[in-house]
Amino acid sequence: MQAVIKCDEYGFVTKWASEAEEILGYSSSETVGWAVGIFLQSIERGFTELDWDVVIEKAEDGEVVVFSTTNLRSDLKACSNTITIVQGEEGIITVTMVRDEDSDMVKEYNALVEMEKGKALAVTTADGMVLGVNGKFAMFAKTNRMSLLNRQIARIDNAMYYDLSDFDVFEGLLVAFDYTPSTEKDELPHCGMRR
Repeated sequence: MQAVIKCDEYGFVTKWASEAEEILGYSSSETVGWAVGIFLQSIERGFTELDWDVVIEKAEDGEVVVFSTTNLRSDLKACSNTITIVQGEEGIITVTMVRDEDSDMVKEYNALVEMEKGKALAVTTADGMVLGVNGKFAMFAKTNRMSLLNRQIARIDNAMYYDLSDFDVFEGLLVAFDYTPSTEKDELPHCGMRR
């Protein structure tokens, strides 16, 4: 499967194809107007620190940027993709994503996420920078999922922390904990977000 994402000259999404929604799980209404790099987060070692500003600058300079990586979907499962970024006419940046076959490591990671899917989940870098969260985690933090991306979180009591480096080529943490929203305002825990 192939998906085409259109961005303005600064890398902000202007058109999100239905195929991109199928591959990454994010809807067009969630993505348009946001920086494309937010949705192409990778859990592969070396890619979690990928500087999207540099990638966009290379495309602006006429370079065709091509790389393969393991992206994080909106449901926090992973998928393997080859991504091509090129700037075309009138500064429009085109991101083409081709869905690759998942490795055994990706399948094992996805099985872990599936096992924990009823819990509040977050995927972070090794130092706690949020790469993605599910809806329950956003409810716990009392905000929407998009507001949590690329923010630092404090350690959460009673959470299970899975070290993604156990999957050899991945990097970061999967944070999982039981959370049931309460109607009692004072019973809601605080997330401890750090700016």
